Amino acid sequence: MVPPSSPHQIIAPFIWDSKTEQTQIELFDEANCVALSADGTHVAFGSKSVSVWDMTAGLWIQISEGQFDEVTSVAFSRCDAGVMASGGRDGSIQLWDSFTASKKMVGHGKAVLSIDFSLDGSLVVSGSVDKSIRLWDARTGTLLRLFLGHTEDVNSVAFSANSARIVSASEDHTTCIWDTETGQLLSTLEGHSDEVLCAAFSPDHKLVASGSEDGTVGVWNADSGEILAFYDVGTWVHSICFSADSKRIISGSFDGQVHIWDGDLL
Repeated sequence: MVPPSSPHQIIAPFIWDSKTEQTQIELFDEANCVALSADGTHVAFGSKSVSVWDMTAGLWIQISEGQFDEVTSVAFSRCDAGVMASGGRDGSIQLWDSFTASKKMVGHGKAVLSIDFSLDGSLVVSGSVDKSIRLWDARTGTLLRLFLGHTEDVNSVAFSANSARIVSASEDHTTCIWDTETGQLLSTLEGHSDEVLCAAFSPDHKLVASGSEDGTVGVWNADSGEILAFYDVGTWVHSICFSADSKRIISGSFDGQVHIWDGDLL
């Protein structure tokens, strides 16, 4: 679950300029989840409702009330800023088209903690407190595949850039890599001493980075599963991603700090 005091909650999220490393704007008082569209034009927030901020116009263009008891995850399609998905504490996933509610996907038994779209926008993957990962058809809302193997909450899921693999991070201290088409578990990455809160592939598919409650960032060879580095942050790492050229790793931690790591040093 995602209680208000959990590391999944974001207090006063900021939008940052990645070149100047300066904050551009503070948009919201409180949120459980935040997502930025691939073209940088929209920001979505999940709390008791789903809210979308138009960065260009400087306007709230859509606010949805009553879709969930609480919104616990949100994501944009990589190919259309008007298409998004939001997951709720009740285990359901709402698809949005042009910021209007469309299909609803039901299958998870507990809160949906993470959602991601495939590169072409045709697939959605979700991870839940029910310990499962589910793959959905984003156009029809049909459940395509169920991934089982984690023994605790699945905190984070993400596609590789070519959508051939999925990485998941779990409360069971592991990060797993799955084959999207077959559902086969390809690798179990072990090394963190506490709950793994987040994980991501590098855009070139070669690396996986993970962040944990043990206060470290792990970097792994995505093909062999070999651990390449551990960086000590000193507090819970609840967000992680790579730069577009795969040369930098960016982590966000519970103390409000954003760290940028040089992947060329691996």
